[in-house]
Amino acid sequence: MKDAGKVILASALLLAAASCGTRETSVSTFIIVPGTSPELGCAYTWQQDDTWKFVAWAVLDSPAAADVLALESGYRPDSLPRPGTEVSLPVAGGLESELSSRMAAARLVRTATDQRESGDDPGAFRALQEAAEADPSWSVPLCDMAIMLLEEGNDEAAMDSLEPVAYKYRPSLILSRIAWEEGRSDDALSYLQTTLSGPDPPAEALAAAALLYTVTGNGYAASSIWLRILAQPDADSRLRLMAVRFALLESRREALEGLE
Repeated sequence: MKDAGKVILASALLLAAASCGTRETSVSTFIIVPGTSPELGCAYTWQQDDTWKFVAWAVLDSPAAADVLALESGYRPDSLPRPGTEVSLPVAGGLESELSSRMAAARLVRTATDQRESGDDPGAFRALQEAAEADPSWSVPLCDMAIMLLEEGNDEAAMDSLEPVAYKYRPSLILSRIAWEEGRSDDALSYLQTTLSGPDPPAEALAAAALLYTVTGNGYAASSIWLRILAQPDADSRLRLMAVRFALLESRREALEGLE
């Protein structure tokens, strides 16, 4: 059972770590300000190939916020500004420089994604390096670079690239995965605890921590985390099913112990 738990945990950490890139991002510098008037928003010059979903992913950490972003910017969700149009995004004012850097980095990550899909890994890695230089505070290009380094077996370089942003969800998950695969369970748990200490940790971070607690014999801590996952209505159905299974197993184990 313990060996099986290790395999499941490694898979969960891999799944969580691989969710970087254009699928999901870490906590952003920016926040949406509902009801922000055009005068108080943040000016952004719309670029060719921009979409509301792309901008929402890059700036607000959520492609699902695309419709809200469009409406708060004074546009219908099904309409796009013309390239070169200055748009007032509902982002805290005075962050034009940071916004420009973030969008430049996001376009480079998008390029890297296309290059990866076409088989040009060296080109993708260079694009990710440029993205990290364009916006050093953004963990997405660093996560994607780390995953590529891990695929090449260069764990040390992957860890070095993520340490500056280890306090963010995705980097800490990848670092936890590396530590776990190297047999450093205490370090793996330490990285996961970083993710748990933040506000509203993602369900995959909770699942990875619960699995690690389960494998290392801390059933009480694991049970409490599984319950947190079940309390998240938007958690991935696979993680919710995993939470139910482990909760049932823990309940059965406690029942058996009570019969002894």
